Amino acid sequence: MNIKLTYDEDTILKIDDIISNAWSNIPSSKTIQIWGCFLGESIRKILGGSWIETEAGLGVIIKNIVIHPLNKIEKRFIQGTSESISFFYKVIKEELICKNITEKSPE
Repeated sequence: MNIKLTYDEDTILKIDDIISNAWSNIPSSKTIQIWGCFLGESIRKILGGSWIETEAGLGVIIKNIVIHPLNKIEKRFIQGTSESISFFYKVIKEELICKNITEKSPE
């Protein structure tokens, strides 16, 4: 499998397929960390935000919304497609769009 990984939405939307095709078993914790960091950095670059340390582990905060990409990747590896990375990303993006609309609306 020869896939070019870039920090963009197209690559995020391919992560589920990459995981399904490349791993039939749960990989090492190092692999999970690498993919979690890749997901978090991709989301951070696309949607803004910054890395933070929380009680739940390393996270990314974007407009007061905290996500935990390493935890999400771990769940995806363990629980399979029911923990879709594509769905996770789309929900975050939609929440941020709604938050922008709400913040700009007059009271």
